[in-house]
Amino acid sequence: MNTVAGMGGFVSFAQFIGIIMIVIGIALIFLYIKWKRTIFKIDYAGGNIGFDLRFITEEESHEFQRVLRIYKDLDESNNQAVETIAQNVTTLNKASSVPEKIKEYNELYQQGILTKEEFETQKKRLLNSDSI
Repeated sequence: MNTVAGMGGFVSFAQFIGIIMIVIGIALIFLYIKWKRTIFKIDYAGGNIGFDLRFITEEESHEFQRVLRIYKDLDESNNQAVETIAQNVTTLNKASSVPEKIKEYNELYQQGILTKEEFETQKKRLLNSDSI
């Protein structure tokens, strides 16, 4: 068996190599932390994410930012759609009679806010309800 003299006794060659690999790994992590450069950092509810210049190209960072802008714009438009739907539902709730409510739902269907199935479901619900 191959052994290497160490402090207090002998260790096997495999153990010696294992210790050397651990020391090299720790040194590499230390050097990475010391020399890393962040292009940009994104904060979010769970923490943040940063991108190191040496690991991504400038084109990739621009593409990533472009995609983030697209999703942000989609989120804003979704929020506007939700607000519009909420306003329309409030208007529907203020309608006093079944025919008025059906007319309001029909307008939402004509505007493309409700699907045909959603409109029909609401119409049936209103026609079958005893109290409005």
